[in-house]
Amino acid sequence: MTPIEDRLRKIIGSAIQPPRTPDQIVGADMISELGLTSIDALEILIHVEVEFGIQVHDEDLNQELVSSLPKLASYVQARLDAKAVTPD
Repeated sequence: MTPIEDRLRKIIGSAIQPPRTPDQIVGADMISELGLTSIDALEILIHVEVEFGIQVHDEDLNQELVSSLPKLASYVQARLDAKAVTPD
């Protein structure tokens, strides 16, 4: 587990209802595993933006982005890398 994935587990666990502990989030298929709706996905992505200080592009605001923990972690890492190259 990467540090980003660990942080994402905490974010996801607190952003969804009912809340879950990080160890309850496997992350392979979060839509089925957690019963995520599109509203849940947006809520998670808002928390991710705040936690990591990144902006999720409008075209990426969808349920597919939160379909798996590795997919979301990869996206967050890419946004962090882009931010490091082109600071605000």
